[in-house]
Amino acid sequence: MFQSNENINWGPCLAGDDLQADFSIQAPALSPQSLGYLRHQPKAPARAIGVSAITYGLLAAFAANFNFRPSLNKWLKGADGPINFSLGICSRDFAVSHTLIFKNSRVSVQRGIEGRPDTTLVFRTPGHILKMLSATPDEVIAMLAQSSMNTRGNLAYASLFNFYLSLLLQSNQQKTVKKRIEQKRGKLRENAKVFDPALKNERAARRKQRINCRKIDKGVKYLEDPFLPQWGLEDFPRLASWRKKLHDTRPKICHERPKLLTDWHRAHGFETDNSGRPWIPELRQAYAFRHLMENRRPIIWDEDIFAGTSGTSFITPLVYPDAAGHTIWGELFSCRTRELVPYEVDDETIRILHQEIFPYWADRNIREWVRRAYGEPLSLCIDEHLAAYFVWKSIGMSETIPDWEALLKRGTRGMIENIEKELAADPSADAQKKNTLHAMIISLEAVNAYARNLAAHASALAGEAKNPARRKELLKMAAALGRVPARPPKSLYEA
Repeated sequence: MFQSNENINWGPCLAGDDLQADFSIQAPALSPQSLGYLRHQPKAPARAIGVSAITYGLLAAFAANFNFRPSLNKWLKGADGPINFSLGICSRDFAVSHTLIFKNSRVSVQRGIEGRPDTTLVFRTPGHILKMLSATPDEVIAMLAQSSMNTRGNLAYASLFNFYLSLLLQSNQQKTVKKRIEQKRGKLRENAKVFDPALKNERAARRKQRINCRKIDKGVKYLEDPFLPQWGLEDFPRLASWRKKLHDTRPKICHERPKLLTDWHRAHGFETDNSGRPWIPELRQAYAFRHLMENRRPIIWDEDIFAGTSGTSFITPLVYPDAAGHTIWGELFSCRTRELVPYEVDDETIRILHQEIFPYWADRNIREWVRRAYGEPLSLCIDEHLAAYFVWKSIGMSETIPDWEALLKRGTRGMIENIEKELAADPSADAQKKNTLHAMIISLEAVNAYARNLAAHASALAGEAKNPARRKELLKMAAALGRVPARPPKSLYEA
């Protein structure tokens, strides 16, 4: 809960649009000065006292609802018991400042902010506080992007508070979003041009026009024209079907990956192992990854010719709770109806993410590790203000490129053999090197385990297939997975 914040430099981290504030300030608690507005401190509006009273009343009503309504109170608990945290709410001039305390499945409100809450929502003006307390979750994100508010402290708990607000106000929020969408659609219809059937025919005719290559590059050896103008999507019905499915299917949040990883860490520890020894991070990650790959559900969709999926949904937004996955916490109930990029999510997934996964990682994610390891680095302060960018590369898969050449030449077994040779050739290697190489072996074995599960699943589907052509495809898939990625591929299909 509240912690002493001696020697914590609050100045630069709460400076809002004044990131050039005096970084040397040491503040024992939040204050207008600790917010960094030494030169640009706005005057408190005349109605600030009234806004403070209204804010306190709304927070008290919020607390009463969660304390006395069983349907809401149950969400104050996680798999490990009550979700305890404190959340400060203040304006930059401190004309309004209150604290919500979540402890032992009860919520209380405290006037002012004492010590250091787990997270604090800092608003540009008192009026922005009232706006946030009635905003939809996506509007809260917009307020962050517009610097109408910023977080100070653990972002996971700020997301959790957003979740609680949406839980309490979801009926009104859904009506607001629906009305907003209908209004925008109405404006689009008003501004839309009268439909011209000739344009539809013109578009169809354009499909027959193919891009031709005027000059063949000298590096092209096997294609007369690299643009392949003689082919169209209609010549590949399976691709056309996939394209339609991708456009028609709404992404669905899947809890499989985060749950498997969280279950493993609950069983084997995160900070320390079962014997109480500190975990070696590389080995901990490797063992957890192996558990994931050995136990994830093998899926082959109806028209697949290659096996493997990223999740259990046809289009799966992956959740990385150890990185920035908790940012979806506040939108779990509203993401199905939000205006932009709506996601499907079933009630069981919401329950699992809220009770079993996000609370476990709230203090164990990358951001909080940085905060503990480096105090309050400027990079984290800038990130909390969304001043630089709103993309967390800690979860970017597309820019992590495997060593394809080694994989194609040697397969994972060959790569494991090379690592084992390196270990044998350097018996005096330090612990860091040995642990890293052992972690690589475990991770490669995990990939092989997933391939075996997919091969078995492909064989089972082949036995059930009634269409001879599909049975042949599945048997071919199973045979390929029996060889790769463990051994080098023998054909383009296996590669």
